[in-house]
Amino acid sequence: MMIQRNPSSNKNQTPPLRGMHIYRDKKNRAIYYDVIFKKAYVITTVDTKTYTIYAQRFFIALALAVLVMSLSYEKYPHLMVVGPLLALLVYALMEWRFRSFLSTCSQIPVKLDEWIGKDELNASESKGRLITKTVLLLLLAILIVANAYISHFDWFMTLCCWAFGIGLTIASFTYIKALIYRSNHH
Repeated sequence: MMIQRNPSSNKNQTPPLRGMHIYRDKKNRAIYYDVIFKKAYVITTVDTKTYTIYAQRFFIALALAVLVMSLSYEKYPHLMVVGPLLALLVYALMEWRFRSFLSTCSQIPVKLDEWIGKDELNASESKGRLITKTVLLLLLAILIVANAYISHFDWFMTLCCWAFGIGLTIASFTYIKALIYRSNHH
C-alpha cells in the first residue's frame, strides 16, 4: 500500500511524521512504538511538533557535547569532560520529559504486523528525492571525514569526525532500503 501525496496540500501543514519506531495504522494515524516498554501511542497532528523535538533528543545532546567540547578544546582542555557530562544531563532531562509527554498520548494495542512501517513510508517519496537524500548524506559524511585530515585535527577530533561520518552513512541506508522496497513493490 503506497501513501500518495496531495500536490495541492497547503504548505503550512505539518509534514507527516516519520522516523524510527513510527508507523501508520489502517486509520492513517501516526503510531509511535516504544521498543523499551513494548507499548504503542497515537501521535496526533497537534502533538507532532512536540514529538519531533523529543525524537531528536539524542542528537541535541550530542550536538551540545560537540559544541561545548569544541569551544573549550583549545583554551580550557581540562574542561573537555564537561561537554559529555552536560550532554548526559540534557539527554536524561529530555528522556524524562519525553516519557511524560508519552503518558499524555493515547495508548493503543500493539499490532506491528498490521501497521505500515518506515520503509514503506519512505518509499512513498519520489525516487529522485530518495536518491538525492542518499547522495547528500554520503557526501556530507565524506566531507566531514576529509575535513578532519585537511584541518589536521588531533586523534580525538578525527575520531569524532569518523564517528559522525559513519552515523551519516548508516542514516543513508534508510533511504537505500526505501529505494529497494520501492523497486520490489512497483
